[in-house]
Amino acid sequence: MIKKIPVLIALLLSACMQAENAAPPAAPLTASLAEPTEDSPQARLAYGKALEQQGNYTAALAYYERMAKARNYEMYAPMGLLYLHGRGVKQDTAKAEELIVRTYSNSPVISAEAIGEWAHLNWLKGNYDFALSMQLRAAYEGDKTAYQRLYDYLAALYPTKELAAASSLAEIADIDQRKKKGTWDLYMVQMANAVDFRDSGAQNLAILWAMVYEKGIGMPPNPVVSQALRLYAQKLQDFSEPMPKSYLPNWWKMLALNDKEQHEAEQLAEAMWAAASEETPTPQQILYQENSKILSMAQQYAQEHTQ
Repeated sequence: MIKKIPVLIALLLSACMQAENAAPPAAPLTASLAEPTEDSPQARLAYGKALEQQGNYTAALAYYERMAKARNYEMYAPMGLLYLHGRGVKQDTAKAEELIVRTYSNSPVISAEAIGEWAHLNWLKGNYDFALSMQLRAAYEGDKTAYQRLYDYLAALYPTKELAAASSLAEIADIDQRKKKGTWDLYMVQMANAVDFRDSGAQNLAILWAMVYEKGIGMPPNPVVSQALRLYAQKLQDFSEPMPKSYLPNWWKMLALNDKEQHEAEQLAEAMWAAASEETPTPQQILYQENSKILSMAQQYAQEHTQ
């Protein structure tokens, strides 16, 4: 018969076994970071962002404030984002916008996220034309949220049949709807002819119309036309190079088409490119020309190939 192990020895053996199998002690939630020695906006912003990624928003806010007081104006925008989201400080959207604008007005170094959030604050206040143009810039500079918001903006701006039938904006009683239709008319109708010129501004319109055809905003969706307009916009980018390629990590987001659709999109894009003018457009050519050649080609294909 096996003798029983004394209770005290059994407890000690059990404790030893538990200690061996226990998980190692958890690493501290935050590791100490040394402030950058490099005197550059990029180094300062990277250090502040590292603090935020650790969840140390209070320290990040204090650092941004200290650096901003030393006339490093690029530090106001990330501080504004903390106020916008209520991280490490009480949420204050008015203060957030004030700080972002301070960076925008005084420093060339500002993140796409800050521009996009500033644009959206203006959208919520009804400044639709400003919001659309600035959200476009944020999307160009790689902000994924800005890119998705553009779809929502275009859907909200597209006028209903009743608004579209109004012969003038003055006939629309609701001021907010009047402002939305006015923004749509300005960007998507009155200036639509700008897309016909191999000019830096044309790619903005090409991309906006590509998004309209992709989602079917006010019309049946047509992925081939959307893809063709994206390819056309890419040709415009390569031709004019108005901004560094590094600004476009999320912008040329091509659609996943089958081989037949992709071939047709490429053919349509080539036809658009051949029809585009290399002249520098005048205001009269943009605002008073009756029909855009490029958008007419898109419309014709869409009508002949309704999805």
